[in-house]
Amino acid sequence: MMTPTVILMLSILLTLGVSVVVGLSVYPLIIKISFKKKIFKASNKRTVHGKFVSTFGGIGIAFGFIMGASLGAVALKEVIDMNQIYGLVFPVLMVFMLGIWDDLTELRALEKLLMQILCGVTMMWLLDLNVVGFGGVFGIEALPQIWSYVVTLFVIVALINAVNLLDGIDGFAGSYVVLLAGYMLLQGFVLEKPSLMILSVAAIGALLPFLYYNMFHKRKLFMGDSGSLVLGLITAYFVLDVYHIEMTQDSAFVAQPVVVLFALVALPLIDTTSVIMVRLFKGLGPFSPDKNHIHHRYLAMGLTHNQTTFIVMELTLALWLFTFWLSFLPLHWHLVSTVLLAFGLYMGPILVYRIKKMYL
Repeated sequence: MMTPTVILMLSILLTLGVSVVVGLSVYPLIIKISFKKKIFKASNKRTVHGKFVSTFGGIGIAFGFIMGASLGAVALKEVIDMNQIYGLVFPVLMVFMLGIWDDLTELRALEKLLMQILCGVTMMWLLDLNVVGFGGVFGIEALPQIWSYVVTLFVIVALINAVNLLDGIDGFAGSYVVLLAGYMLLQGFVLEKPSLMILSVAAIGALLPFLYYNMFHKRKLFMGDSGSLVLGLITAYFVLDVYHIEMTQDSAFVAQPVVVLFALVALPLIDTTSVIMVRLFKGLGPFSPDKNHIHHRYLAMGLTHNQTTFIVMELTLALWLFTFWLSFLPLHWHLVSTVLLAFGLYMGPILVYRIKKMYL
């Protein structure tokens, strides 16, 4: 008779295998159909690709994730909370359909926002994941229930959009979520949370073959909004689920979870914040497309897409490691040092390059 540990390992392998196989089966088919039917999304002021690139890779990402996680959960049904799996699948399908709709018809910003709010409310209702407090940050330990719901919904919608905005060059958003899922896999193992491990592996398995077609294949494939919105929702789930575990479990994985969770999502948050500030400074709307994202600025330094992706992901790993190392600091000093470190790592090379260009 197999032990629970063996069953868990087999389930993880099953999840990974199914997610990868679905991706390897679907992605070539998407490319073939897109070229045959000439289904391509038009470029805009934010994108850097040509006209003839399929942007429906999100189909493979969504279905690879859903099928891998579902089958892995069934294999673990005796020891796993199935609600954590299927409670996420339905919101993922909702946001995936929103992304497909936007890829085909270019929805207005308000329409997308309302649909994202609906997806966020659905996930909150099905999974009962709420931000109940800030762990002492800004002196706030607990939030009133109504503000708990408001803050949770804001976190979900903000991360959906922030990760969506990361999807501007080859491999960028996908690589970030692979790194995040890898951390969540470790977190799930340490905290003995099989459902988090299954969902993390499903995300990794769905994204690895996509990254090959997105970064290295001669006929590139982009994820489109159908993929980036799904990744944004998955990111929000990871953050809220780990927050819930860390705030309610005695054997916490980190001393100051709110600060560490900020570090984990610092890349999309800093990117979105800096872009919105630049747009407002120029008198543009906050949702106006442009090329002021972090990845665009690294491209302007002469780096290729893949070089930019690898460098920024290395900076992201460095930020996470430094944040763990600085956990000995008092809470607010830890937060301040992490925020400054994040801005320094991501924006520092850009600033140095501009100063050198200006004076040399």
